[in-house]
Amino acid sequence: AHRMSDDTKFIVSISECTGEGFKNKKGNIPDGYLKFNWDHFKTFETEKSARDPVLTWPATFKPGEAVVFEYKTKRKFARSHLFNSKKLDIEVWDKNFLADEYIGKTDLDLETIATGPTELLLLVRDQNGGTNGRLKMTVEMTEVSPISATLSNVEITSDNPQALSLVYYYNSNKVSARSSAPQSVNRFWSDLNLLQWEGSLKDLAEHSILIEAHAGPSVLGIAKLDPLNYMLHHHPGELEVHDFKLDMANPHGSSFGTITGKVMFQNVPYFAQMEGQGQSRETGVVQGGKPLLSWVPVPKALAPKTAAELDPVYDPRSPTLAGGGKKKMEHRHSEGGAQLIGKMANLHVHQRVNSMPSAPSAPPAQPAVPVAGFRPSAPSAPASSDPPP
Repeated sequence: AHRMSDDTKFIVSISECTGEGFKNKKGNIPDGYLKFNWDHFKTFETEKSARDPVLTWPATFKPGEAVVFEYKTKRKFARSHLFNSKKLDIEVWDKNFLADEYIGKTDLDLETIATGPTELLLLVRDQNGGTNGRLKMTVEMTEVSPISATLSNVEITSDNPQALSLVYYYNSNKVSARSSAPQSVNRFWSDLNLLQWEGSLKDLAEHSILIEAHAGPSVLGIAKLDPLNYMLHHHPGELEVHDFKLDMANPHGSSFGTITGKVMFQNVPYFAQMEGQGQSRETGVVQGGKPLLSWVPVPKALAPKTAAELDPVYDPRSPTLAGGGKKKMEHRHSEGGAQLIGKMANLHVHQRVNSMPSAPSAPPAQPAVPVAGFRPSAPSAPASSDPPP
């Protein structure tokens, strides 16, 4: 039996990072550079920027490229309330000849990053708590896992009398998993070999398992099994089996028959970032975006308002970005917590696996489709990312 991993693994990509509104002690635009600290798991620094109104770091964040790394954390932390204690910390410094000057710092919990939009808009706070500029970047945090699919009790019903064999596979632009079943006169297969591939929920939303009926080398029929049809209402639990019934098409697009059976998915990723236009703030509040699936965890605070309506300090026209934002910052925090979240119409709380509803019934047969439609910084950090249990 396939064993679920003890770790939750993410592929992290940071790109398109810019900053604006920063001032050093003399009131000038700094030779700014950034120190990134991702949960004490990955740290790196940028080069210093040019003294432009909008700071960029082209040597670190090359156009069209990203800083990419693999991040692992214990599964028990990733799926518990402890996940929001893990942070992305970013410090802004001014490069000087004798001693570098601290400009400010911002952070955001990894739970919000893993569940919210990919665009981050983060206010930087100086050592007195006032605002001193902001950072904008794209952070993709994609959970990947060794997904497995098991087919069983598969049967083909067709007017074609030939003995048939099966070829079934999952294909995407990243991975390929393929297997087969021997020829059967009665066209029934009780147990088939496991399909396994590393992928994300977004991969599952975009790709299918294709099942081909063969007579010798010839493909007589093909069906498409969409994984998400069996995950529409809740995250699939371990050893959860679904019935399926699919139409099969011949190479000319006409009906070949139907295929029925059972399918079980295991070790399906739990997290997926939101789609569409949206932004995550350093406060953990998310504005815009929509969940990839109805059952994936979502950020704890979803704001229905625009950035400027949520808090004028985010408005580029706001003078607080040029300094003097301490009073505004104090106002935001005094109104924060339960009062601020209570004002948000779309407050959501994470859904948990232990409250999953019962398995949905098998979806209706899908229409036949032509074969042509398918193609077979901060101080040095410790290495561990997890606190002791």
